[in-house]
Amino acid sequence: MVALNQETLAVYLLDDDASILKATRRLLDSAGWNNVEIFTDPIAFLEHAAMHSPDLAVIDIVMPIMSGLEVQTRLRRVSPSTRVIVLTGKDDP
Repeated sequence: MVALNQETLAVYLLDDDASILKATRRLLDSAGWNNVEIFTDPIAFLEHAAMHSPDLAVIDIVMPIMSGLEVQTRLRRVSPSTRVIVLTGKDDP
């Protein structure tokens, strides 16, 4: 198992719901994750990721401009080493 340094890893959060971003960021902050950036716009997220190659991206699946799965596909092109966690608040199977 590889130890992760929470203070230096760059984590990007992408969600169209500002309250989810705020809560997730607070949770990560409380766990010692200091390098967290939040985005509500998938295009801005992808542009920033292309320049900075985050270590981890947490992406909402259901968003109005572009689905999380489409964001993940595009992210793989611009930052192939970024690990991705997808999430959703929808309870529809």
